[in-house]
Amino acid sequence: MSVVRLGINGFGRIGRLTTRAALATRDAKVMAINDPFMDLDYLIYLLKYDSVHGKKKITHIFVHDLDSFYR
Repeated sequence: MSVVRLGINGFGRIGRLTTRAALATRDAKVMAINDPFMDLDYLIYLLKYDSVHGKKKITHIFVHDLDSFYR
């Protein structure tokens, strides 16, 4: 079975749930998260410490910030 590559557009409640579900399986891989109104550090914080779904143990996050290309 091939791996489904996902792009998350918006990191609200649904975006966070989709990301958590993708991280819980080997059948999906999150390629990008797009939320222009959210700081990268806050995005990572929301993924780790969700007030509804609890803490998520995350061992590694690879971040490639595209803003660095436009500066």
